[in-house]
Amino acid sequence: MVAVDIDRPGVREIESISVGALTTAAIYGANASGKSNVVSAIQWLSRAVRRSFEEWEDGGIPRNPFLFAEGPTKSTKFEVELSVEGVRYAYELELDSNRVIFESLHSYPLKHKRRIFSRSGDLVAFRRGANATARINELLSPRTLVLSASLKSPNDEIRRFASELVNVVAVGNRRIIPLSLPHRGSTIDFFDMEVQTRIGLFDDFGPGESWGRDQALALLNFADLGIGNVVIDRIAVENDGETPLRRRSSRRVRFVHHSNDQEVLFELDQESEGTRNWFNLIGPILSVLKQGGVLLFDEVDASLHTMLTEKVIELFHDPSLNPYGAQLIFTTHNVSLMDCLNRDEVWITEKRSDGSTDLVAVAEFGGDKVRRSANLSRLYDSGRLGGVPNFDMSLIYRYLGSPDEVSQ
Repeated sequence: MVAVDIDRPGVREIESISVGALTTAAIYGANASGKSNVVSAIQWLSRAVRRSFEEWEDGGIPRNPFLFAEGPTKSTKFEVELSVEGVRYAYELELDSNRVIFESLHSYPLKHKRRIFSRSGDLVAFRRGANATARINELLSPRTLVLSASLKSPNDEIRRFASELVNVVAVGNRRIIPLSLPHRGSTIDFFDMEVQTRIGLFDDFGPGESWGRDQALALLNFADLGIGNVVIDRIAVENDGETPLRRRSSRRVRFVHHSNDQEVLFELDQESEGTRNWFNLIGPILSVLKQGGVLLFDEVDASLHTMLTEKVIELFHDPSLNPYGAQLIFTTHNVSLMDCLNRDEVWITEKRSDGSTDLVAVAEFGGDKVRRSANLSRLYDSGRLGGVPNFDMSLIYRYLGSPDEVSQ
């Protein structure tokens, strides 16, 4: 997310490290080239920081190793660099299915590298003078991340960095997403029709007290859906003795439509799939725009109309609407979206012969700079940027063609 071309509204300057940070990045590539794995890796690490303390102790580490060659026997490694409150941080993690092998966090105040902690197996060394290290050590186990333990300790510096990873929001096709508002950290299936955990922005009954209702309604109508209001009703649910307390009440969401002088209430399942998708997205989008953070969106084509996706990109580019530099990372097949993206905002996935994935920045494609003025969609369609499927029509003719075509 480091900008090549910095003189444009979609870039936020980070003065302490003398770089410009992008607010959007699009990942293109053929089917099964690894686009979703890029998003999944970031999402997995975010959930690991949030959940390793509670979930990994008994069941092992639920990683997804590379299945080819020696992948299943090798460890998994992550490297992440973030700017938090203007300071650059670098985090490394290595683990297998049974234990954390290595973990470290460094910061660069005044551009000089400083160790905050490093861990090798069960041994953790903290920077001298770091507070609350005893509390973190008490919470650690072979399968607990130091970052996870820091969320339950007073160590402000480690916790600030960990919180940035925890607050990554992921949405998209067949994804499990952490809800942003008002109950950050709960999870639902993106296309699940159970709505009671998704409607806090409009809910007069919840603890959020309609946090951001006006903004959410404006964003809902931003898509020109013809919805005048959202009505939420409380529904009593009989306790069966097994349902958790937090789910013993439910919500009914309905959308107010106007036609001439008539007002009609639509149930959620009466709305179009596009309306339901957009309703699901306004919480995560509004959350990161109002607070900062990273929004991951897998398969944007499956959820939003092209013109609406273009407008969402504009929201993230606009400094007045995105004052905290929230970042949008999405995968797509929609080539027309390249026309509203800069060369440093487009990435291509290519599958190697061994089944692994190369992620290549278009701005540095093939070792040659793609000109800033280049028509990216035309270059991509022509195959000059890679990332497009290679169709072998000879196989189709061989097995599906007529006898005359096969003989040719």
